[in-house]
Formats: sequence, structure tokens, C-alpha cells
Amino acid sequence: MFFKGASLRKITQHVAQFYGLKVTHVAILQWVRKFSELLDKYTTKLQPELSGVWNCDEMKTKMAHEAPVNGERFYWLWNGLDNQSRYLVASHLTRGRTHKDAHAFFEAAKKQAHKDPKVIFTDGLDSYRIQPNP
Repeated sequence: MFFKGASLRKITQHVAQFYGLKVTHVAILQWVRKFSELLDKYTTKLQPELSGVWNCDEMKTKMAHEAPVNGERFYWLWNGLDNQSRYLVASHLTRGRTHKDAHAFFEAAKKQAHKDPKVIFTDGLDSYRIQPNP
């Protein structure tokens, strides 16, 4: 519930109403921290079997806490998913979506996956195209 956006106090109300348990919002926060650490340890060791076929896409996202650049607070979030396992191979945040930004995303994805993909599916954005060496 916490990661879906419910406040700590709303979670305490839910636990009391549905499970008859009286817990404080501080206890809920401690549970969130404890289990987040456990999940982090588990997921950093997780190495799923990847198919080698990736689906990659980028999306514009607003970062309200960041100072505007040229009047814009937008960034681009690049994601790569393995086609069969649906495992998130990599996420990468950039200011733009140029060839350089796409290249940085793919380098991060290959590093995270520990191998190159066999096939990559994209939406056809020109930045994904391989640039010839000068």
C-alpha cells in the first residue's frame, strides 16, 4: 500500500479495519524500511534467464523538484524489458533523447544484463539508429 501511494496513517487505518490490529504509523515505516532492505538484497542478486530479445522505449517525465533548463523540467526515462521474462533489464534517465542519450542507455543496459541482446524492438525513434563511425 505504501508503494501505491497510501500514507502511513491510511495504512494504519486499513490494518486496524481489516485485520483488527492497532499499529502506529512509525511501525509501518519500520516495516517498509526492513522489507525494502530485504528486497534490495534479493533483487541485486537476481539474475533471470534473459531471452536476448529486448523491447525498448523512452517516455517524457516531469521532474518537479529539478531546476528548469530552458524553461523545461522534463527528462526522458529509457526502459528496456526482456521480451519473454518481462524483466526490466535497465532504466536510464537523460535530459534529451539524442543518439548520444540512446547510446548511453544501451551501454547501461548491456552492463546490467552482462551480455548484448540478439534483437531489439523499438518504436522507430531516429535516436535508436546506429550511427556510422566517422
